[in-house]
Amino acid sequence: MFGFNAESMVKRGKWEKLTAVVEKADMSKVPAIAAACAKSKEDGAYNTLITMLNSDNVECKINAVKALGEQGRPAAITQLMYQVKTATSEELKNAIAAALELLHNMKNDEE
Repeated sequence: MFGFNAESMVKRGKWEKLTAVVEKADMSKVPAIAAACAKSKEDGAYNTLITMLNSDNVECKINAVKALGEQGRPAAITQLMYQVKTATSEELKNAIAAALELLHNMKNDEE
């Protein structure tokens, strides 16, 4: 009855709790956190995604990369460009390329 609800936690701004879940690398919850943060324009959501991006877990990073692309913040481009240099997984590299393309397209649409 009282399960984990990432979307509700994002809406209520429970960034510390979300970050704690991410830091535990609970992969059953990470995709839901990323999806909920992708829909939010709050700074806390962006910061939570950056925490995920800096995780040692590749799956966590991939979820964060996709969410950052969906969120559409131009500041994410710098974070993703850094990740390109350090990425070892081909799947992560592909996710970064897709997110960067999405962010560049959004940026061009605004101009």
